Amino acid sequence: MKQFLPKAKVIKLLLDSAHDAIPVYEYCRKHDIIPFIDLNASKRRPPVYKDDFTIDDDVPIGRE
Repeated sequence: MKQFLPKAKVIKLLLDSAHDAIPVYEYCRKHDIIPFIDLNASKRRPPVYKDDFTIDDDVPIGRE
């Protein structure tokens, strides 16, 4: 994308669970991008519910 749209600035990124990996979160943090990524169920995390979830060091979150 950078090659075809060099002037574009990505500030938010929506990806599916295939992209739920630490390097993706690290890239986003390095480039000031807020990631919205569905958690990958195959990583044996407990299910996530709207009003019942926890965030810890194993679940990176974007910070504004």
